[in-house]
Amino acid sequence: MRLIGIVLLAATGLPAGAQEAAVEAVMEEQRCVWACLANFGPADDPAYGDCVQAQCSGEPGNGVRNQGGSVVAAPSSASASTGAWTYGPHPILGLSAHVQTEWGAMGFACGSDRARPASLRVTADMFEADGLTFVFDLAQGWSETSIRRIDGGVAAEDRTSCGHQIGHFRDASRIFAVDGLPDRQASGARLTIEGPGGAHAVASGSAAASIPGARVIGLRGSAAAIGALLAACPAMADMACD
Repeated sequence: MRLIGIVLLAATGLPAGAQEAAVEAVMEEQRCVWACLANFGPADDPAYGDCVQAQCSGEPGNGVRNQGGSVVAAPSSASASTGAWTYGPHPILGLSAHVQTEWGAMGFACGSDRARPASLRVTADMFEADGLTFVFDLAQGWSETSIRRIDGGVAAEDRTSCGHQIGHFRDASRIFAVDGLPDRQASGARLTIEGPGGAHAVASGSAAASIPGARVIGLRGSAAAIGALLAACPAMADMACD
């Protein structure tokens, strides 16, 4: 599997603003590589290499080849947002690391409860059910965090940084917003989400794209925005997962 690290080392000699831009550019490329691995892996499959060349390298490629050798387009996914993350004031979410999508806004703020300083905030227009689950498509497996709907206002769920899996908002290849709440009593390796259309069980983060109404939350700028939030909120940084 292709791993990107040389640019990160080189970026340490740049001014702070340039370092953030360089790191974010590398993370964007790495997410693309992870998505290719999820859709066309394993890493020794020629289709994976074709996907990286066509989708992630910035160079013209020959398309992505399926197992039969035919050239196909990159895989379609759930509807995606193209908004960029930023750290700063938001008219509804307040001072936060946030992203504005076509469906509403979501992000993290430094909460007032020092025991649960990571405040996940989501505007009311993003909800189509009683709750919203964010499913992380990771290089190895999946993870999730969720938030309950609050009628007539912004929803806020305060947890530890680890409890909200805040690091995955920086390093996941994709994040899906799925209507409904996770069934944490369900056993096994599958994630079960109770949504408007019933229960949906998925065995991987990428499989969340098949859930009706799933939306992809853009990650452009997320590393820099959440990094700025953690620097401004030491309690959140102290409770981040290892």
